[in-house]
Amino acid sequence: MKLAFSFSPRISSALGALGAGGGVGAAGGALIGAAVQGGRKFREERAQGASIAEALGGSLAHGMAGAGRGALIGGAIGAGVGGATGAINPAAGEKFRNALKNLPGANFGQRQVHTFTGWKPKGGLAEIGHGASSRLGAVRRAEQELFAARNAGKPISEAVSLSEEARKFLPSGKTLGGDVRYPKARRSLVDRVMGRSAVEAAQKRVENARAAYEAGRKAEEMGLTSIPGYVKALRDRPVGEVLRTAVNDQWKGMSPAMKALMIGLPAAELASAVWSKDEPDAQGDSKGERIGRSLAQTAGGFLLSPLTMTGQMVAGTALSRAGGAIGRAAGRGKGKLLPPPPPGPADLTADSGQAVAGERYISDRAAGQLGAGEGFSA
Repeated sequence: MKLAFSFSPRISSALGALGAGGGVGAAGGALIGAAVQGGRKFREERAQGASIAEALGGSLAHGMAGAGRGALIGGAIGAGVGGATGAINPAAGEKFRNALKNLPGANFGQRQVHTFTGWKPKGGLAEIGHGASSRLGAVRRAEQELFAARNAGKPISEAVSLSEEARKFLPSGKTLGGDVRYPKARRSLVDRVMGRSAVEAAQKRVENARAAYEAGRKAEEMGLTSIPGYVKALRDRPVGEVLRTAVNDQWKGMSPAMKALMIGLPAAELASAVWSKDEPDAQGDSKGERIGRSLAQTAGGFLLSPLTMTGQMVAGTALSRAGGAIGRAAGRGKGKLLPPPPPGPADLTADSGQAVAGERYISDRAAGQLGAGEGFSA
């Protein structure tokens, strides 16, 4: 399978405008749909004598339903207009995309286009807030906190040549002078338990933020931020290298609490599937399917993190179904390899078309015709 990521200018313009138009259209359509449908229901409730609070409560569900429909309609219209504009005139498509890039939903739509096609804007993924660039802010904040921790309690005087990082710690509304001091550095509960000083805690946050950015950069360079790029990486590179990079992208960017949840919740679900009864559940899934699906979902949580949330949902669903199918097949294979269980005692109450022993009623007349020592067994 050959995957091409070098789009022609026309296709690239169409994809970018499609994503921006679709994202903005979906955002605008959701707001309009929620306002129209929710407002209609609110007026109906008020006309029937409901209080304002009751009418608001009744209109909430209708507003959410209207937002969903509006997002679909608006997104389809915006994507259609943008895609057609870029396909007909690439220059006009690029202007269309640039005109929308600062509006709500524009970057979101373009990120989805990248996820499913591998398309990238000219400025790279940083232009649409995706990939490793989304972690640069955390690095800068951690570095600023480290700078402040090293100067905690010290006065900021005019004699000090302030860096841009230092200026961000000046309280608003105050002039630069000796009465302004750097704030006290924060320490988390983990820092206190580990016995880290404020500076050591800030240094640790810097190290973690830089490690997360580096892991994201490697995943982005490998192409793991899009589904086609992920498939291409698995095809062209050692599978172990690709999977390690994907796992690192997730693991390095998580706090200790999130790591515990990431491991604990899937482990609990897997344990529940393993120890469940060997029979179909309410959905008709066998035990093998439940185990296979749980394993696939756990793996997907680690391996699909470089993708957008929408990409994770789509790829995760496919992975979960594949895991369920493998588990189902493994369960059937287990039944073929193992000898059948020994037959149990015959069910004498089952209606199998054969005579079944049971209680019989005998009239007094019939009983009187029986000789001594004769009778029926109950």
